Amino acid sequence: MLRLILPIALLGALPVAAQVQAPRPVEGPCIADGSPQNCVKNLACIGTQGRWFAGRAIGWNEGQLLGRNSDGVSCRGEWRIDRNGLGRSELTCKDGTTASVTADYQDYETGTAIGRGTTSAGERVISYSGAHVVEFLREDGVPVLPCGADGIELDGDGVPIS
Repeated sequence: MLRLILPIALLGALPVAAQVQAPRPVEGPCIADGSPQNCVKNLACIGTQGRWFAGRAIGWNEGQLLGRNSDGVSCRGEWRIDRNGLGRSELTCKDGTTASVTADYQDYETGTAIGRGTTSAGERVISYSGAHVVEFLREDGVPVLPCGADGIELDGDGVPIS
């Protein structure tokens, strides 16, 4: 199960492994099927002021990250599982911001991987990735990404409502 959800994201595009095919678009269905095109949601908090990242991790054991931050800037990068079983990701956004995240914890009930890292500006990043990440972030029946003082409400598909 860890391989299914471990892709973690946040803000270095690296060369894409040959076995990873063209990514699915950021919009549309994200299907967790264990294939090289496996897709899971990826959400993250950036800093302490309520900024966020929303996207998807595509692949199995390694793959691509695609998404946008709360400023509307698109980001892409890569993730992989290292030999110690940790998820590692590097992301670069079109505004030049980069982030590195390591996932070292998994909520086994929902299969959600939780990662921590920093941006090139020194902001803290906390990421949540997995097929059931929306259920993991559900608080009193409403999914909430815990960014900033009040959190960011998510719609049923895990998209931040801002």
